[in-house]
This record gives sequence, structure tokens and C-alpha cells, in this order.
Amino acid sequence: MVNIEESVYKEYLELDDYPQPHVIMKDMLIKKLILRSGLPTGSRFLDIGCGRGRILDILLGFGFHGVGIDTQEVCLDICRKRLQGKNIEFQSNLDEVHGIFDLIIMSSVLEHIEDDQEFLIRISKYLRKGGYFLFTVPGDKRLYGRRDIAYGHYRRYEKEELIEKLNKADLQIHTLWSYGINMISKVYRMIIKKELDQNEANDKLGNTSKSAIESDGFHKIKKLYPIYSKLMFLYKSQLLLLNKNIFRANYAGLFKKNI
Repeated sequence: MVNIEESVYKEYLELDDYPQPHVIMKDMLIKKLILRSGLPTGSRFLDIGCGRGRILDILLGFGFHGVGIDTQEVCLDICRKRLQGKNIEFQSNLDEVHGIFDLIIMSSVLEHIEDDQEFLIRISKYLRKGGYFLFTVPGDKRLYGRRDIAYGHYRRYEKEELIEKLNKADLQIHTLWSYGINMISKVYRMIIKKELDQNEANDKLGNTSKSAIESDGFHKIKKLYPIYSKLMFLYKSQLLLLNKNIFRANYAGLFKKNI
């Protein structure tokens, strides 16, 4: 088991205080999809790729209990610290999971799996009949490029492809939304680059003892948060058109297992 230092753990948690616009939007849609499922308090969930536990917090807030899976031990250690005493257990792989679930969630995970069809069929067996599969994935295959490769993405998805693959896993569409304004993302990256260049030029500290998080740019994210948070009104405008398949940069879906 990996144990991270307390100071680093606190910095990881602080990341959630400075979410990027697409993260805010994704969390908002996940909450809406959970509400659409109508699952009652006490439902059992399986969060595959639970990361630092941000979505686990959402699920626990609905009064659910269950299991979080992540292959990264550092993530599991963060979750254990963050959710100590909560009604949840953690595993490092699916083979260690037992029983069936009312809800399985995979947020920004499916695109990292090489044989996604086989994996969907596999996890469907962990879902009770009438249970729900909730997911988010990147969309619009035309956008696939170096950034996807760098993030470990095997693919981006189209609406029809998602429906077909999930149907083969005995899952039927309940809700499928498209979101993500590509132009806003491009503007955001331009702003970030400009601000990063300016901040680095003005940084006179020369501190070489920064944490791994800071070296990855977290301190810059904090400085830029007031800037990109102003874009949220544009992201939230998508809520009016989620069903139109206009904003194809990402998909958020809720599918129900056949009874």
C-alpha cells in the first residue's frame, strides 16, 4: 500500500477547490443523471476509476454506499484518508469485487480501456437487472489527436457507437447528453498559455522544493481560477441543449440494464 505525505494529501484535496469549467459541468451532469435514475437512499454503487474520490463524495451525498476501484494506489490512499469512516470500501481491481450493484459509474474511464466492448459486457454482469450504468466519455472522433494520446485515450466516441456498444452489453438507453463547447476549450487553452507565460516570467522565487502537484502546474491553476471560472456561464448554457447532440466534445449517459 502507498502512503502519501500529509502535506501532499492536503494539496490533492485542494485541487477540488479549483475545478476547471469542464469538471464543474461534468459533476453537475452526474448529479442530474443520478436524480433521473430515481435510485433510493441505501442503493449500492461501484465507482470504477474513482481517482481522488470527488465523485464518491457525490454518491455518498445521495445516501448510497458501495465500492471504489482504482489501479493507482496513491489514489486509493487519498480516498481512504478523505472518506475515513464512510460506508465505502476500496479495491485495486475488478476481480476483487463481489456481489451486484444498483449503479455502476465510470467517469472519464472507458476511453482508457483498449477493448471497451469486452469490458462493458464484463461489468454489466455486476449490475442488477433494472440497475443503471452512468458514464462520461470524450466525444467527436474528429478531435482525436496528440492530447488524447498523451492522456492515454484509445478513442473518442460518437452517439450511435455508444448506443450500439452498450446495447451489446445488455444496457438500454435512458438518457444520453452531449456537452462541451470546443471553441470555449480552445479559448481557455489560449488564455492559460498566455497567463502561464506571464506568471513564469514574473516568478522570482526560484523555489526548487515545490511538491509534485505544484510542479505539474497546480499553483498556476490556483492563480488562473478567477479567469477561467468566468467562462462557466457559457458552459452552463449547454444545459438547455443537452439532448440536441450539438456539443459533441463529450457525452454523459445513463443506461439501464434489461429486466
